[in-house]
Amino acid sequence: MNFLVWLASALSQPVWYQARPRLVPTSGNVVFNDSRGPLSSLFMTRREIPPGSRDIGAVRGESCQHSFASPLSLSLRAAKISGAYGNGGFKKAFANIRRDYPGISGVYDVRIDLRHIVLLDVYQRLCVEVAGRGFVGARPSSK
Repeated sequence: MNFLVWLASALSQPVWYQARPRLVPTSGNVVFNDSRGPLSSLFMTRREIPPGSRDIGAVRGESCQHSFASPLSLSLRAAKISGAYGNGGFKKAFANIRRDYPGISGVYDVRIDLRHIVLLDVYQRLCVEVAGRGFVGARPSSK
């Protein structure tokens, strides 16, 4: 019986969303860092697209940050110098969607993924991938 009480309590609790934004990691002594990463955003659902809009199907865009690190000696525990650059944020990913799908009015049912690639701890790339469904027609109203 206790399990049923716990289950009912757990199911009645609100679901909280916690953003986990990330910047491409740097290590050692950072010489240069000019990178931007995703934060958090709420996106439209199918019910919120303006009346009279036409669905154009799946759309996708991405933007990436890059990081380079160089050891200062041949030791395994050598100090490093590193640098990072790139815009791996939502704004750039959506700009890439607008570039790849001319005439698009908006995107709904958006899904976000982060893809992190590490090559021998010398090069790293962190990309935000935005996928959703696009529409053309009336533009959404600003709230």
